[in-house]
Amino acid sequence: MKGRILLAGAAVIALAIPVTAVAQDVPSAAAATKRADSGFDDIIVTARRVEENVQSIPLAVSALSGAALQSQSVRDIKDLSSTVPNLNISNGNADQQAATITIRGQNQANLLLTIDSPVGVYVDGVNNPRAYGLRNGLVDIQRVEILRGPQGTLYGRNTTGGAVSLITQDPKDEFGGSAQLTFGNYETWGIGGVLNIPLSPDMGVRFVAQKTIHQPYIDTRLSSERPNREDGYYFRGKFKGEFGALTVSLTGDYYNNDAGGQSSRVTGLFPGAVATSDEGSVVVPGGRAAWSIARELGLAPATGAPTGAALRAASAIFASYIGRGDFFDSYQSFPLYSKNKGGSVALNLEYALSDAVKLRSITGYRGLSRFTGTDYDGTPFDLHGSTLDTRDDFYSQELQLLGGSDTIDWVVGGYYSIEKGTETTVSKSLFPVLATVGTTDADVKNRSFAFFGQANWHFAPGFNLTVGGRWTKEYKDIVNRNRNNLGCTVLASLLDTPGVCAATFKNSFSDPSWIVSIDYSPTQDVMVYGKVSRGFRGGAQNYRAFGANPVVYQAVAPETVTEYEIGLKSELFDRRLRLNAAFFYDKYVDVQRSVLQLIGASLTTLITNAAKADLKGFEAEATLRANDYITIDGAVGYLDAGYKSFSDNSGPGGTVRDRTNEPWPAPKWNYRIGARLSYPISGGTLTARADYVWQDDLNLSPAAAVPADVTQKAYGMINARVGLALDDYGAEISLFGRNLTNKKVYTSAVSFESVGFNTMQ
Repeated sequence: MKGRILLAGAAVIALAIPVTAVAQDVPSAAAATKRADSGFDDIIVTARRVEENVQSIPLAVSALSGAALQSQSVRDIKDLSSTVPNLNISNGNADQQAATITIRGQNQANLLLTIDSPVGVYVDGVNNPRAYGLRNGLVDIQRVEILRGPQGTLYGRNTTGGAVSLITQDPKDEFGGSAQLTFGNYETWGIGGVLNIPLSPDMGVRFVAQKTIHQPYIDTRLSSERPNREDGYYFRGKFKGEFGALTVSLTGDYYNNDAGGQSSRVTGLFPGAVATSDEGSVVVPGGRAAWSIARELGLAPATGAPTGAALRAASAIFASYIGRGDFFDSYQSFPLYSKNKGGSVALNLEYALSDAVKLRSITGYRGLSRFTGTDYDGTPFDLHGSTLDTRDDFYSQELQLLGGSDTIDWVVGGYYSIEKGTETTVSKSLFPVLATVGTTDADVKNRSFAFFGQANWHFAPGFNLTVGGRWTKEYKDIVNRNRNNLGCTVLASLLDTPGVCAATFKNSFSDPSWIVSIDYSPTQDVMVYGKVSRGFRGGAQNYRAFGANPVVYQAVAPETVTEYEIGLKSELFDRRLRLNAAFFYDKYVDVQRSVLQLIGASLTTLITNAAKADLKGFEAEATLRANDYITIDGAVGYLDAGYKSFSDNSGPGGTVRDRTNEPWPAPKWNYRIGARLSYPISGGTLTARADYVWQDDLNLSPAAAVPADVTQKAYGMINARVGLALDDYGAEISLFGRNLTNKKVYTSAVSFESVGFNTMQ
């Protein structure tokens, strides 16, 4: 998806079933208590696996209740980018239904089964290793917790950058429900509902259903394709019951989305590209891509070198598609589609062994299948297109033993997960020239074992010391069956059986993660803290490797981050102003990065390690209750990131290339400022909210030699919502819009400079 505008405007009608007013019960979970002198609700979170006030935790945590998400019209996980500093969530570069999550400058090099994200995603405590199926997951949410910085001790699973934790709404003790109708531009409409059924005073179930459709906002000028649309549904059920000392919570969900595929636009021709002509090797913008276009258009013969004039004519034709037509016009020739479906189960068991000690079990399963077709150049020419088929099953089990006293709180536990999947990509590049179709195909098996513990010691009045550690062992296995229409492309000496196109690679990685922090609260409403933490992200397999060079088959080393952070959490002026801030400095080693490399006559994506990098920055969040009706809030994030040293063999012919000065794939500055009005009127409440969100330049494909071709320029966006709650009818009518100034925004990019061009989506 080009991701330009999700909604320009919509109307929402929410109705509660008359039996009881359950429709507005969402805020209670994340804003559970309120002190008598409070200007704010106490936000209760489980960021450290126990219930705590977010203002008392020595971590950079942002928490949004279901009501806060609704107030800011956050309907998709990517919308969270506009709420939290130093958080950026965008589409994957081949699938608009995938999410690339960046926290404090750390993100996933490529959305493949063999590569883990440095940002963990958790739903009701269960890790979701692949960021799919989250577009509908924010319906009927109790709260979202976003933890910034390494969280490897308690969250594990490679969370060197941070974690996004979604907690779904629990069943209530009264029968009731709600319904929601949504209408908007691009023929958007949606219908959703919640049904809450108490089974006894201590048991209940809650059901959620949602259907959403919007028509394409991309105009395909040369085909009948309908990309960048949505047609999907989502279901969730949750049971929760208390049986004496045992509490049982079981959540299951299923989603099925058809998004029509993600369209692309060519944004620049590489001026230094080289192609072969009757004049010898010549530099022509577009390089080998221009050569392919010359053949496809009949400007050059099917065999032999084209003339220099033919190459230059083809280059000019290719260049004519840069910025052609309207921003939302597409000229692709390769079929576009994006179909995702899957589901998950989360079983949480908690048993009170005594008043002070609890045993907790978290069992999870998540399965997915996705089918995508992408035309990366967005022109009528056969330059580069691919299809991707992914099947994946992930199982996890975690045990925790938790206890506490007046002076110390602690948790110890163990974790195990196993993931099995198959991923197949079929691609063709410069088809008139190469006339080959490449297939990268692998079975993937990932396993992880871990043991962990953490303790918080209240060693003096106002002082707390936190110490934690985790040891992780990961196993990454693949069976590589890469081939093209001419035969097996795996190096023959690596095959398991001579003549059979299958090569097995097995690797294991282990490392510790830890945290040490101290915090001091001079008053009830002010806390300062300092912490040092270390995170570990497991290595990766280059399953798309092929060809005669054995180096490209090597596994990618793990990466580690050591972070130093100091922070402030405060509520000032009789708790009318909440101000939180954090400053961080990260030492980043063996950073995993992606490169699109030309091997022989074919393109492939490989993962490599950058040697070292330093990241530093800060975040601040503030909320001011100006009076009983008006609340003003805002956030700002800053990131200064750069490599200390970085080189790889992605240069021409596999030569070494220095990438030390390459831009970092995250914006330097981002901020938000917003205001909310809640005013009682006869028969109800009038609410209004407006937000201005700004993001700095973002290089979406830093490996490109021409940054301007792959950089989304800085932009600001206005979001707003007006609502009227009618108490007598148990209903709310809202009008909301995102990106009201109609900013045109790219969300992903791929550099094909090795064959002559760059593209953005």
